[in-house]
Amino acid sequence: MNNIGFQILRPILKLFSFICLNPKIEGKENIPKGAYIIASNHLSWLDPILIGNITPRTIHYLGKKELVDIPVFGWILRFMGTIRIDRSRKNPLAKKEAINNLEKGNIICIFPEGTRNKQSMELKDFKFGAVSFASKTGVPIIPITITKRPKLFRYGIKVIVGKPIYVKETDSLEKKNNELKKAISCYL
Repeated sequence: MNNIGFQILRPILKLFSFICLNPKIEGKENIPKGAYIIASNHLSWLDPILIGNITPRTIHYLGKKELVDIPVFGWILRFMGTIRIDRSRKNPLAKKEAINNLEKGNIICIFPEGTRNKQSMELKDFKFGAVSFASKTGVPIIPITITKRPKLFRYGIKVIVGKPIYVKETDSLEKKNNELKKAISCYL
């Protein structure tokens, strides 16, 4: 069902993106086959729409409960495969759902800053979700940089797809999280 929702709504969102944002996508050659984790900076509510342009495959976004619980909008998000997270406490079910998606060969998208950065282009501290999931599943993290704050009819936005980052179970998550942050910030 979730795959169907994403595939039904994706053409509409792609057309919206083309007309209202017209992003340039760079680095598509860095996208692997199989499962992977997208980790991106988070500047606007339009970021998931921009990221949806990098692949025709379904992306399962991790979305805060405040959005997923909105009656109609939340239903659309769940229909598209969004994984509901509660940022105020631990989320064992959300973590399990994200890992299950990765183990099935799917794509998940995480915004490691944990929230939109409305103040500046400088990255906030990263949460450890992306590197933790990568460590547990062995799938790569694909760093994505959105180079300009998206706004409707503001053109010249680039979505840069970086080289995959692999995290082994024996790696320091702090060190890998810093590597991920550097990979995203280098294009800002």
